[in-house]
Amino acid sequence: MQVSDAIAGLLGKFFDFVNRNSATDLSEAQAAFNDRQKRGLETLIRLIGRSIEECPAFVHYVVSLEDQQRRASVLGF
Repeated sequence: MQVSDAIAGLLGKFFDFVNRNSATDLSEAQAAFNDRQKRGLETLIRLIGRSIEECPAFVHYVVSLEDQQRRASVLGF
C-alpha cells in the first residue's frame, strides 16, 4: 500500500460526504468541528490548493454544478 492510496481513500470519503449532504448540513457539521478537525480541514485545503498550483489539471473533473457548489462551501474554492 502506498501513501497515495490512503490519501485517495480519504479524499473519496470526503467528497462522498460532501456530495451526500446539503449545504446547510455541511455548514452545521463544520461549525461543530473541534480544533483538531478544523486543523485537519485547513491542512486538506492547503494541500489541495498546492496540488492545483503544481498541476492545474488536478482540479478538472466531472461532477454536477450542485456538487461543485457544496464542495466549494466546505473548501472555499
